[in-house]
Amino acid sequence: MKIFDTVGQFTWLWDDRFFIETKDHGNFIWSDPGYDGDNTIRKCSISYKQYLKENDIDFGRDKGPHIIAEYCGVNVVVMK
Repeated sequence: MKIFDTVGQFTWLWDDRFFIETKDHGNFIWSDPGYDGDNTIRKCSISYKQYLKENDIDFGRDKGPHIIAEYCGVNVVVMK
């Protein structure tokens, strides 16, 4: 999938989840195995602000822009 070479804006959501915003492919949620997640990336059809509101999260910690494959690793699984 082409999203692996895409730059995403990563925001940590204080557990195993990171919100990833991309210009070309939309938004995603990554479940980071470094925080006991399952190493999957799932498409997210809502905005960052909407996600925070729906999940009762005040704010996330900005982790900056990264190429998805370099930040998540090559073994990450993209779910449809």
